[in-house]
Amino acid sequence: MGDAITFASFILDNQDQAVTAAIVACFVVAVMITTYQYKARMIKYVSHPRNALWFALIPLFAAGLILLAHQKWLPLPALLLITAIWLLYLIECVFSLRPVCLVRDEETLQRPLKTNKNEKRPHHSYRSRTLQKYKSYLDEGSAAEHIEFFQESNSNSTSHWKYFKARVQNIFTDADVKLEYQFLKAAYQYTVSDLDGAYKTLQAIDKHLLYPEEIETLDIERAEILSVLGDVNAAKEILGDPDHNLSKDPEVWIAYAFIFEGQGDIDRAFKCAQKGCALADLSNLPDWMKARVYNNYARFAIDAGNDKEAIQYLDIAWQKIRNSQDTEVLKTIGANRAIRKAIGGYSKEECFKDFDECKAKISTHSIINTIDLENCEITLTRQFGDDSRTYELIKDGYEELKDQLNIHQLEAFKASTFRMLMNGCYRHDWFDPEISADLVHYMKLTVMERLNVFKEYMGIMSQNNFLTLRGIEPFKSLYKMIVSYYKTSAIGEINEELAKTESYCTYKRNNLVRLKLGVLRIIEGSEHIDKSKDIYLAQYKSLNDAGLKIEAINMLIMLMDECTSAYNVRVTFYPLDLGFILIPQWSGSLSDFQDMMLLTAPKPKILDDNIHVNYQNYIVEPNVPITPTHEDVIRKYIGTALEEFDELKDHPFKADMSVELAQLLIRIGGHDDEAQRMIDYFEKTHLSPNQFSAWFRLDYLMIKKDLEQWQAQKRGSNKEM
Repeated sequence: MGDAITFASFILDNQDQAVTAAIVACFVVAVMITTYQYKARMIKYVSHPRNALWFALIPLFAAGLILLAHQKWLPLPALLLITAIWLLYLIECVFSLRPVCLVRDEETLQRPLKTNKNEKRPHHSYRSRTLQKYKSYLDEGSAAEHIEFFQESNSNSTSHWKYFKARVQNIFTDADVKLEYQFLKAAYQYTVSDLDGAYKTLQAIDKHLLYPEEIETLDIERAEILSVLGDVNAAKEILGDPDHNLSKDPEVWIAYAFIFEGQGDIDRAFKCAQKGCALADLSNLPDWMKARVYNNYARFAIDAGNDKEAIQYLDIAWQKIRNSQDTEVLKTIGANRAIRKAIGGYSKEECFKDFDECKAKISTHSIINTIDLENCEITLTRQFGDDSRTYELIKDGYEELKDQLNIHQLEAFKASTFRMLMNGCYRHDWFDPEISADLVHYMKLTVMERLNVFKEYMGIMSQNNFLTLRGIEPFKSLYKMIVSYYKTSAIGEINEELAKTESYCTYKRNNLVRLKLGVLRIIEGSEHIDKSKDIYLAQYKSLNDAGLKIEAINMLIMLMDECTSAYNVRVTFYPLDLGFILIPQWSGSLSDFQDMMLLTAPKPKILDDNIHVNYQNYIVEPNVPITPTHEDVIRKYIGTALEEFDELKDHPFKADMSVELAQLLIRIGGHDDEAQRMIDYFEKTHLSPNQFSAWFRLDYLMIKKDLEQWQAQKRGSNKEM
C-alpha cells in the first residue's frame, strides 16, 4: 500500500514529464502502426487533403496537453482523461486512413488480401453503420427494395424539418463517409440499371479527396459504365491506349475487352481478355475477384469460338465463388454456367443440378433475384424443349410477383410476360384481364417506360401470325389506343427525350432512334422507306463513327428488314381455299391484305394440351409470291452486312443475324447458297429456336423449307447433267 502511495506521489510531482512521455509513446506507436499498415503510403495518406487537417490537430492537441501538464493547471485525473480522449482521436485518425473503396493497386495485386475465412469477398468496413447495412442489402440482391435511400431528398418530397436535418447532417458528415456514400449509391444505381445515374454519381466525386489508387478504381468503374452506355471512345480515353498500358489489374483488360467487343473487333477483345485472365492467375487477388474475371473471360472465349474452354473457366469461377455470400456474383456466374452447359450439349440433369445448386445459395429472394432466377430457369427449359414447365414458370412467376411491384415495375413485367406467352404460343386468357387499354394509366409511366411497354405489345400485334389479336379484346382497344398515341404524342416525346439525353448515353440514344423508327413505320405505312430511309442511314453512320460496329450493322439490317415488312411487299394470291374462306385472285400490299382478312379471321383455339394456342397462319403461305417493293435497298446493303457477319467470329449477335440475313437473301432471290451458309451457322450455335420469338421461329422454318426445295432442285439438275 505504501509503494502505491509513493508511486502516486511521484506521478503527481512529475505529471508533466509523465504525460509528455505517454504522449510521445502513443505517437510512436501510432507511427509504427501506420507505417506497418500503409508503408510507403503513410506520408502520402497523412498529408492528403482528406486527412491533413485532422492529423494537423494531433500535435496541436498534444502540445496543449504537455502545456497543461507542465503548468499543472489541471488535476491528474482530468489530465489523464483528456489524454485518453486524445489517444482515441489518434487511433481514429490512423484507422481512417484506409481507402473508401476496394483498391487494386500494384501492391494489392502482389500480396494476399486479408479476408474472413468464411467469406470469399473482403468486407469493406464502412464508417457508417447505416451504409454497412445498405451494403449488406446490395450483396443479398435487394437493391430494388432499398434504392429509395439513395434518391435525393428535397423540400417538395419530404417535410421541411427532415430536409433541414439532412442538410445539417451533410455539413457535419465526415468526407470519408460522403465518399463511401457516393460509391455505394453508384453501385445501387448500376444494379437497378440506372446507368446514367451511376455515371453521374461517379462523375460528381471530387477527385482531390481520393487517394491515387482510389482514383484508379474510380476510373475503371467510370470506363466500365461508359462502355455499357455505349461511349466506347470516352471509355478508352479514360483507360488510355491499351498498347501502352502497363496495368497489372485484370479488370482493366477485361474493360478493354468489352470495348473492343462493342466495336466488333473480336480478336482484339479476346486477346485483352486473355491478358486479364493471365494477370488474375498470377495475382493474389481474392477468389471473388478472380471468379468475376474468369466469368468475363468465358464470354470472350465464346466469341472466339472456344466453347469448351469457356465452360471450363465457368466451372473454375463457380468453385471460387460458391461459398460466397455475395448474391449478385453467385447469381451471375451460376446462371451463365448452367445456360452455357445447356447450349454446349450437356445433359438436362447436369444443367439443372448446376442451376439448383446456384438457386439454393441465393438465400434472399428479392424481386431482382426472383426474376433473374426465373429467367435463367425459363432459358434452360426452352433449350431442352420443356414447354409445360416453361409455361408453368411464366404463369406462376407472374402471379407470385405482381402484387409486390409498383406501377413502373408492374407494367414492364406485364409486357415482358405477354411477350413470353405469345412467343411460346401459350394460352393467355388468364392474363388478358391484367392488361389496361387506358392511356391515362400509362401516362403515369416515364416516357422511356411507356415507349418500351408499347413496343412490346405492338411487336406482338404486328406479327403476321398474331394479327387476329387485333379483333379480340382487350387487344383491339389496346392496339387502337397505342396507334392513337403514336400519331399524336409519341414523336414529340421521343424528340424531347433525345434532347435531354447525355451524349455519352449512346445506347440509350440509339434505342430512342429505334423507338422513333418503330413509331414512324406505323404512322407512315407504305411510305416509311421513302420518308425515313435517311434516318436509318444517318444512325448507321453515327454508330459506326462512335465505334459501335455491331449496333451499326444492326441498324442496317433493320432497314433491310423493313423493306420486307407487310407495308413494303406485294403479294399475289391465286384462287386459294383456306378452309374458312375462298380467296379469289388478288394482288396488292401485304398490309392491305391483312386488313381485309382480319375481318373474317377465325379466333385462336386452345389445343388439347390446355397449354398452347393455335393461331391460323392465313397470311404467309409457302407458295405465295412475295416481292419487296424496295428490293434495290436490300441489294445495295446486303453485301456490307455479309462482310460484317464474317468479321464477327462467333459473337452471340450472329445467331439472330444469320437467320435475318438468310431471310433477306431468299427474298431477293439468286442467293440460296449464301442463305444456306447463314442457316448452317445458326445450327452450329446449337441454340434451340425455342429461345427466340415466334416470328423468328416461323422465318426459320420457312427458310428451311425454301432451302430444302432449292437443294432438291439442285440435286435434280446434277442428275440430269
